Amino acid sequence: MKHRGMTELQLARLFVILMMMVAGIVGIITLWQDSDTGLRVTVIVIICAVIAGVTVILYHLLHPAVYAESRADGIHVFSRKAGQLAFIDWKDVKDYRVVLRALDAPKIYYDLLILQRDAMFGDKPISMFRKYRYADEQRISEHRLDELMGKLYAGTMTAEEFRNQPFIFMISEQTPVFKKMWRKRRKEFRLKEDGAEDVPQ
Repeated sequence: MKHRGMTELQLARLFVILMMMVAGIVGIITLWQDSDTGLRVTVIVIICAVIAGVTVILYHLLHPAVYAESRADGIHVFSRKAGQLAFIDWKDVKDYRVVLRALDAPKIYYDLLILQRDAMFGDKPISMFRKYRYADEQRISEHRLDELMGKLYAGTMTAEEFRNQPFIFMISEQTPVFKKMWRKRRKEFRLKEDGAEDVPQ
């Protein structure tokens, strides 16, 4: 399952902008007969430039250079050019929470993956971060999956540094599915540990 994350929000924003542009174009068309040739040519050029720009933006949003997939064993980060860049095993995720994104966006949630329970988020351990505690967007952006993937792709972060993140925030998309995969993998890992079998690497 591909992680859409910020792409989905950006598409929603782009849709709103497009609707505003369409309304503007309709307004221009109504005044078309009263316009001179020079103004008409200028309008046509602007409309073509806008369509080209929107097409490029849509292509990059729908075909990102780097993306993440949630699978049964964990979260894989891929680059279209370089293949897999990093991987986090579900068994290494100590806890899984759902938190509100912000006061101004109450219907948007984050999936919070806690890899180190004693890691600090502000003045409190991340393990104390509850569903009812509103997110600090600035601090979250430093540990948001989209930003981390960008660093991996740019080469400013290694796969080891990615795996050693204390916690990761993801725009909530399929929380029940993610949570089910996480619980299943953690349960399998604990059963193997209790049975003194080889621990998966």
